[in-house]
Amino acid sequence: MAAEGIAYRFTSGILRCHLGPGRDVHVRELVQTHFDTLDGHWAWWVRLEGHFADLDPAARSLCFEEIRQALQALQTDAGIPYTTRILRVSTRPHGAEA
Repeated sequence: MAAEGIAYRFTSGILRCHLGPGRDVHVRELVQTHFDTLDGHWAWWVRLEGHFADLDPAARSLCFEEIRQALQALQTDAGIPYTTRILRVSTRPHGAEA
């Protein structure tokens, strides 16, 4: 896919280089599970359509139908689950209190 490989990985060393010396970096990960309907999930898939732009229309339709079926198979009484992961990154001078 065309979008493959465009993500950039920040290591702590790269981050410290950009921030300069004498700063502490703190990272906190928040993980939450949410539930939604199939239509709610599909609304988010619209944002990903560009990743499938190189597929011919018939293959894209088949792919989207398979995705819809896979999502529907995840249905629970609470809805279809999805997980959000949020990284909160903060910096402060070395030795400063949180």
